[in-house]
Amino acid sequence: MSAVAVEGTSESAPTVAGIFSLLIDARLNAGLPPLGPLGPRIYEVARAFPGEAFDDVATGNTKTSCATGFPATKGWDPATGWGRPRWPGLLEHFGSDESIRGRAAVRSR
Repeated sequence: MSAVAVEGTSESAPTVAGIFSLLIDARLNAGLPPLGPLGPRIYEVARAFPGEAFDDVATGNTKTSCATGFPATKGWDPATGWGRPRWPGLLEHFGSDESIRGRAAVRSR
């Protein structure tokens, strides 16, 4: 048997899918419905609570054997999206149906 390097979307896509599957399982066990469309909620959480649900990756790039690629930058970028998922923040912000805007308002007081 030989080792195979796995990286990029070949590694991250199934990992993130598994994480969100665990979130949906936690919601169902709490008597809540599944999450539904994730895109809008991911963007809303990442913008309202930076660093809580995702660790921003601001260094590196997607260049490999070609000269072009995307750099990682602060905030959302095409190289890393919002960054690495953080389970505690994901569970807090996706594990309940409490309004994201409501939580942001309470925290700003």
